[in-house]
Amino acid sequence: MLCLIPVPPNYKTPFKWPESRDYAWYDNIPHKELSIVKAVQNWIQVEGDRFRFPGAGTMFRSQNFYIT
Repeated sequence: MLCLIPVPPNYKTPFKWPESRDYAWYDNIPHKELSIVKAVQNWIQVEGDRFRFPGAGTMFRSQNFYIT
């Protein structure tokens, strides 16, 4: 496949499944502001040279009422 969009500087091979569900290299997505904007929702965290997606579930406090 030929992609016309160049890779970011310092691009790394992505993590393989299932690790890719929880981690992504920071160099592949160099936008630390994502972890700041979504900090309240605990969706993404910066851990050294990678992003971690904790999988904290839904951000809605009353979800149990609808799920159970």
